[in-house]
Amino acid sequence: MVMGAVADGYLLKRSGTSIVGEAIAVFGQNYQSVSEVARTTYTGGTGFQPKGSPLNIPAGLTGTYRVSWTAVVDQSNTAQYTEARLYNVTNGVVVGVVQIFRPNNAAERQHVGGFAEVSPAGAAKTFQIQFRTTLAAATAGIADARVE
Repeated sequence: MVMGAVADGYLLKRSGTSIVGEAIAVFGQNYQSVSEVARTTYTGGTGFQPKGSPLNIPAGLTGTYRVSWTAVVDQSNTAQYTEARLYNVTNGVVVGVVQIFRPNNAAERQHVGGFAEVSPAGAAKTFQIQFRTTLAAATAGIADARVE
């Protein structure tokens, strides 16, 4: 049996001990993702800051798509909060809800994320993970960020 390389995100059909048929896209034809593993911090203001590269949906797509995001946040001050969200930069709106985290100690981390259905209606869209601290003197951190 001869097998070729299969790109990430694909599933092969199996029949008994043989692999048959063509690769089937697990995530769909228009699957895209962006991620940034490195930790980013912000101190000095309470405005939302971008994390990583934005996810750009090209013009021309119609129908309903699922956009999801995930990240790990932290906060240096146990009396303050770190907030994270997925933001539709094109339309200037929050996608889903803002995730809020207040640690019990400065070493604590919290997973945040969510997903929503979006309908691009043929227009290009840009989505960005953003985060902030609720006190300018505190430090908010975010790592392992991914949008797909």
